[in-house]
Amino acid sequence: MKKTRTTRRNTLGQRLLATFFTILLLTVVGSAFGLWSLYRVNGATDQMVQQTVATERLVADAYRYQEINAASYKALALSSEPEVGDILAADILVIQQRYDALMTQLQNRLQSKQEQALLLKINSGSKDFLAAQSELVAARDSGLTERIRKVYSERFQPSSKALLASVATLADFQRQAIDVAAIQIARWSAMARRCTSVLSCVAARSSMTARVPVCSPKRANMGSRPGKRFLDASADASGAPSRTITRASSASARMARLCSVSAAACRALRIGTPA
Repeated sequence: MKKTRTTRRNTLGQRLLATFFTILLLTVVGSAFGLWSLYRVNGATDQMVQQTVATERLVADAYRYQEINAASYKALALSSEPEVGDILAADILVIQQRYDALMTQLQNRLQSKQEQALLLKINSGSKDFLAAQSELVAARDSGLTERIRKVYSERFQPSSKALLASVATLADFQRQAIDVAAIQIARWSAMARRCTSVLSCVAARSSMTARVPVCSPKRANMGSRPGKRFLDASADASGAPSRTITRASSASARMARLCSVSAAACRALRIGTPA
């Protein structure tokens, strides 16, 4: 009889210990996966901000400088005042230097084949624009209004629009890359939340399934036996707690400690879950 009781106690203790280590393992795995997911999302976000967003800003600035440059050449060509030409020439030189510096940075940053192809198109458009602006300046120096209008409308304006369109295409490409990176980051974050939530549910389920019966059915039916009733009555009369009640209280205490450990593990897992 003692051997049977000892075996039952050992079985209950093994179940409690296995449940505790299961919950602990799920907690560690969930926390590790949450940290790994946060590291991955953080790396992707840094890559998007430092590479794609920064490149898009450079392209946007290049477009703005080129737009100002084209407007300045237009004013230079259509103005008949020499002072205006001298002032605009200095401004055009500064804007052109800034534009060239931005294009040099973009050449070092753009690595993919599509970006390189767009950059080659922009460089080709820049060469055509420089040739058109030289023709426009030569027409202005000639002093012939008809020639200036013809060069501006047939040569300068089309080359300027083509160059701006090429720069705008590169800017749109960078914006699309930003959108794709943002969608990917959102997917990784959602996957991390789902996986961590699943681990939390499994840990909670493991703590719930650990509620094994304290007494077996045979031991529960012992209360209906005459001898058992006599022993319980004697114990109650003497004021001493019965062994069954003492064992049940001890098992209940162990179960209460297990539930508190499980609740603490679930709270730790929820705290480690990324929002």
